Amino acid sequence: MNKWSIDRFEEHLAVLLSDTQETRTVLRSVLPPEAKEGEIVGFSDGRWVLLPEETERLRRELFSLQESLFDE
Repeated sequence: MNKWSIDRFEEHLAVLLSDTQETRTVLRSVLPPEAKEGEIVGFSDGRWVLLPEETERLRRELFSLQESLFDE
């Protein structure tokens, strides 16, 4: 399953960015209603689903990177 980050919302649209840097625009209404910018989603069984484990993994990875930059 491809993983997509919710880059931003623009009115009734959501702009998604894939892990291969591909951009896709979808109707905001096709995403889970609780979806927020920065969360990771995937397309499975004909619908978009939140991937909370992936979102948390990415947040930890980015936090660790940020810490390492300030530790230098």
